[in-house]
Amino acid sequence: MVHRAQEVFNELHTQDVFSWSKLIAAYAEQNLCEEAVKCFRNLQQIGILPDSVTLTHLLKACSSIGNMSFGTELHLRVEGIGQLNEDILLNNALIDMYAKCGMLKKARDAFNRCHLHDDIAWTAMITSYAQQGRIDDVFRILYSMKINGNKLNSITFISVLTACSHVGYVEEGMLWFDAMVRKYLIPPTLEHYTCMVDLLGRAGQLEKAVDLIKRTPFHSNIELWLTIMGACHKGENVDIARYAFHQVILLDETCTSAYICMYNIFCQAGMHEDAMNIEALRIKRHAPKKFSQ
Repeated sequence: MVHRAQEVFNELHTQDVFSWSKLIAAYAEQNLCEEAVKCFRNLQQIGILPDSVTLTHLLKACSSIGNMSFGTELHLRVEGIGQLNEDILLNNALIDMYAKCGMLKKARDAFNRCHLHDDIAWTAMITSYAQQGRIDDVFRILYSMKINGNKLNSITFISVLTACSHVGYVEEGMLWFDAMVRKYLIPPTLEHYTCMVDLLGRAGQLEKAVDLIKRTPFHSNIELWLTIMGACHKGENVDIARYAFHQVILLDETCTSAYICMYNIFCQAGMHEDAMNIEALRIKRHAPKKFSQ
């Protein structure tokens, strides 16, 4: 798809800012961020000034590769075109770029300087604080978001549940999950259930985590059971790990990560014979010894 976009671009008689923006967007959407940056450099060399659409796509690309210096350069250009306060998409991309690069103060400054805040901007700020485990800031922004009349959406709740998981706020996480379903009428997705399983697993409440998986529509999802195994690895709960392992193998008997995790759990528990049996089973099932690249 991107290759075809490049071919069409090369065949154009006139390559204006619109066509450059389309090409940059095509690369950015396919996570070919370095190629998007190269396009921008080529655009600069021929003297075409980027518009707000081009800069929005470039900021998204910068978020993916975590290029802080390039992001700062883009910010200067954003300030130069003077559309930051009027362009929600451009402002959101700037906030998201700083947030994903771990520059929380700059993300907050960009958020505060803009007069237009939609659900995406609020959620970007919540996500940035959640990723750093700053739960008090997450709750503060949530409160501000609600009093400003913005709706909490599915992604917002993923960020909130992630933050609760990182700091071990089990009760708060359960309350937010319940509110999402009952008050905000948002159907839980696989990502929400993964957050909840991780929350309970980190807190050592593995039986509750297993029970939750059994009650979800995603009980046949491998990632949920691997999350359980990961939590058992930390707490060395062999019985639950063994149960989760068998659930994974029923779904995919060649799942490398399941064999590796179970092998390590047995070794940590001093159950070396069981560990060797797992290795023998892996070989018998023709599961790769290493993760595929």
